[in-house]
Amino acid sequence: MCISLGYEYFRYKTAVLPWPSAIWNAFVTPKHAFILWMAARKRLPTMDRLTFLDVDDACILCVGNKESEAHLFFLCPFSSLVWRRIRDWLGITRGMSSISSALKWIKKEARGSSASSIAKKVALPCTVYHIWNARNRRMFEGKVQEVEPIVFKIKLHIYKTLFSLDPNVCVEF
Repeated sequence: MCISLGYEYFRYKTAVLPWPSAIWNAFVTPKHAFILWMAARKRLPTMDRLTFLDVDDACILCVGNKESEAHLFFLCPFSSLVWRRIRDWLGITRGMSSISSALKWIKKEARGSSASSIAKKVALPCTVYHIWNARNRRMFEGKVQEVEPIVFKIKLHIYKTLFSLDPNVCVEF
């Protein structure tokens, strides 16, 4: 008993993060979770973080504003349209302005194991992944992706996830 008290006294303690359980759950595809985890830790190599390379810091998706994480995922007209379509489809009324606020909202609002909750838990990492993928494909391959095919991929992934859990659940959407 005394050893455990001593260990707890000397153990390095950090603040409890609100988002790990929203990212790392059984419903989220690992590659989607990884990109969301990198975004939550502010480790994605967006143009504002690559100033040491002396590159143009304009957003490649809208070619207007400076590319930052907040701009790329929520303020860019391209990503805003993707989010609006997904939010409307899932019945999410709240607008999101940052990864951390979106993770807090998902943790609070998408509780439980209903089809709607699971769809919301899967939608955030999937959407972040596909926006990041669209950005990278345009930057490195020169391929311009449109909003509708990206929204279709996200919806299809959510349907597949729900269908794998219960084949009858897709009737609800």
